[in-house]
Amino acid sequence: MPNEIAMMIRGALMSTSLGQKKIDQIIAVILQKLKNTGMKAGVSDTVVMLPNGKTIFVEFKTPTGVQSNAQKEFEQACIAGGHEYYLVRSVEEFKKIIYDKIGR
Repeated sequence: MPNEIAMMIRGALMSTSLGQKKIDQIIAVILQKLKNTGMKAGVSDTVVMLPNGKTIFVEFKTPTGVQSNAQKEFEQACIAGGHEYYLVRSVEEFKKIIYDKIGR
């Protein structure tokens, strides 16, 4: 989620006259502040606690998006810990996973 917040801010700043270099500097400061508060690189975008007591981890990507090495490492840690991890590329795919997990 912190990365998404930073990207939303980037999008908002693109409509200003700051210029790409200044916008990149602002985003770098925001991301560093978030890391300083405990944000860990690679953690999934969403953690879903299901009614059956299970927890699943979900990483959202665009149709062409790829995982960073840190995200791949986090995925492996989730799986090694007995959790389910999903790489999701659409809202429909996310809904299907959730509906399948809760039996609807």
